[in-house]
Amino acid sequence: MVYHGGFIVKKMYRIAQMLFIPVFGFIALVMMTANPAAVFAQSTGSRRAEATFKLFSSGNYHFKANMYLNDQAQGTFETYMKDGRMATITTSQGMTSRIVNRDNKSYMIMDSARMVMVMPQQDQAQAGTVTEGLVFVRSGTADFRGKSLPYEEYSEPDGDKETIAQYFFDGTKLVGIRNLDGDTKFDIEILGIDQNIPGNVFDIPSGYQVTDMSGLGR
Repeated sequence: MVYHGGFIVKKMYRIAQMLFIPVFGFIALVMMTANPAAVFAQSTGSRRAEATFKLFSSGNYHFKANMYLNDQAQGTFETYMKDGRMATITTSQGMTSRIVNRDNKSYMIMDSARMVMVMPQQDQAQAGTVTEGLVFVRSGTADFRGKSLPYEEYSEPDGDKETIAQYFFDGTKLVGIRNLDGDTKFDIEILGIDQNIPGNVFDIPSGYQVTDMSGLGR
């Protein structure tokens, strides 16, 4: 199943509204189970960022970005994907949380407190939006983080309204995603997309206090 990057933008925007930093990393993990670019490539036939889309579609990548709500910085997130495993590190207001998704469980790791919370892993089939309903709106040029850049705009149903997502490029490089919701603007400024994945990024630390909630909902 392929997922739409607009889902990520919407969920991150809602998280920024919450401003509940201790659980920020966990929700960011759920958001990143959606592929931020693959559906865009497949549904549009675009070749502007073909290499980037292929990298995402491979399922093995490292993605780092800053988040801005109405041009106010909300934090940084970094995601690693490899062989069906995922690790997400989120930093905001001087606090860092990290999540590891593996073995059908989600591990929220709080290094400062030497604690690990184990939770059931959300079904990826329920985490994103399939390609149906993704509609091309227009292409244009707009300011993105201080630089005039071309974008391609898409809409998708969101309850009784539509969500607009704009994908910004610098040449063939995807450099940003913008969500527009009325007067609210939420930007994801992409800092890097590569396949540099440390061997220990999916490890669960030993010696930490463990709270196991993985049986909830079963």
